[in-house]
Amino acid sequence: MSSNSETPREEPETPSEEAVATVVTPNPAEEGLPLDFPLTPEDVQDEAVRGDFVIRWAVVLLALLMGFSLIDQTMTLVHVKSGEYLSANGFLPPHGGDPFSATAEKRTWINLSWLFDLVAAGAYGAGSWLGVSILKG
Repeated sequence: MSSNSETPREEPETPSEEAVATVVTPNPAEEGLPLDFPLTPEDVQDEAVRGDFVIRWAVVLLALLMGFSLIDQTMTLVHVKSGEYLSANGFLPPHGGDPFSATAEKRTWINLSWLFDLVAAGAYGAGSWLGVSILKG
């Protein structure tokens, strides 16, 4: 005989109905927590206005922080001027050469960053160097 069959099993105790009924739920007012109030359309509108205010100031602060970045790379200036040239004269230079180089004037100009050049020129046209600073980020 095994020892498991000889020992009686004990049933787990289930809590009585009285014990379940005496469970105390904490009262938020007693703990200092704010009570839940139903939201009215006016409350929702006030919260939306407050949220819009915060978002507006966050965007202004971000623009100011980006505006203080220094444009110290000459490639940024080359991108702006190349973009202005592309928007004024089309994508291909008239004589097939690089219009910004004295040494490679006769060589074929392949501008791989033409899209960024156009975007940089547009940012410069829209907001001068502040627009380029925001684009550079």
